[in-house]
Amino acid sequence: MRGRNNRLYRDGCAHHVFLKALEGNVLFYRTEDYVFFLTLLYYTARRYGIGIEAVCIMFNHVHIFVKPTDSDRLKAFLNDLQHRFSIIYNKEYSLSGSLMMHAGFAPKGSRKSILSCLIYIVNNPVAGNLTSNALGYKWNLLAYFGNSNPFSERLVKRECRFRMRRALKMVDYGSLISRFGSIESLVIAAESTTGTEYDLPEPREDYSIYTKMLRITQRSGIDHQGFHFNRMDKDDYVRLGKALTVIPRMTHTHLRRFLRLPADHPQRFSRDL
Repeated sequence: MRGRNNRLYRDGCAHHVFLKALEGNVLFYRTEDYVFFLTLLYYTARRYGIGIEAVCIMFNHVHIFVKPTDSDRLKAFLNDLQHRFSIIYNKEYSLSGSLMMHAGFAPKGSRKSILSCLIYIVNNPVAGNLTSNALGYKWNLLAYFGNSNPFSERLVKRECRFRMRRALKMVDYGSLISRFGSIESLVIAAESTTGTEYDLPEPREDYSIYTKMLRITQRSGIDHQGFHFNRMDKDDYVRLGKALTVIPRMTHTHLRRFLRLPADHPQRFSRDL
């Protein structure tokens, strides 16, 4: 994605919102993390009267396509969403402070810019090397259209908590259908083009590396369920760090972001464990 950080609001337009973790740190490790953010997103949007047409949750950032009623309400919605997310997430992971950068958002007025942006959002996991097609990713929600459990890892609506079931009902597939004619047409369009976004900065990254890091962590024998890296004992921390360094194309930045290390951590960390 080219361009600059943008916080321009334009009356009468839909807006592309971009939320990114501070220092690019990984935020979403477990299914519960995605479900929690999704639930909080839709309930906060409902509180502020914000319509949501599309959402895509990645490891360290989130894309949202919204229909706000005015600038103040959009900013209040985003501030409340980030604040509530930080409070509950920090409590769960024994962290403190802000988790995300200031939200960026950009207006989309023309039909062409809207369709291209929506395709860009649902294709984000394809561009990030997480899946071969937009329909194959859980957290852009396309696969849940008309299907309660489209993936082998179970996330069945009737087995979810009441708030999650309510949140899934609030997904505005109707707007996507009106834009493209059908979800199938959106999928076909997404497979033929990646879409574009020139107004919000998003550097390219290979997110499949984080998937491999998750798998190694889960196979390591370490108590990974909470991903409380800051509370691990030294021996387990060293063992996990060494195990992760074998991943091809993994960089010091990937390791720092996955383990939530400070940005100024020594660059030779991965080899010195």
